[in-house]
Amino acid sequence: MCAFKESLVSRFVEGVVTLANVVSQMVNNKAVPTDKVEKVMLRNFRKVSLDATLGRLARIFEKESYAVVFTTERHLECKLYIKLFVTC
Repeated sequence: MCAFKESLVSRFVEGVVTLANVVSQMVNNKAVPTDKVEKVMLRNFRKVSLDATLGRLARIFEKESYAVVFTTERHLECKLYIKLFVTC
């Protein structure tokens, strides 16, 4: 049996890029089209497991516009894999 370790998710996902954040950065002259993706990447993102309830997801969406859904593949040495990217 594998215990979930949230820190593992961060090892596999560098960050999240949303259109809203890219536009905001460019409108505020904090980014230009020639900048690298990492300049507009959000490093803090909400993570939920595949068995999370819709109620929990709704509470996340009260403050965030996206969540990263993951699953633990037990047959692959308990590594976490991104299953879905959900936006509201």
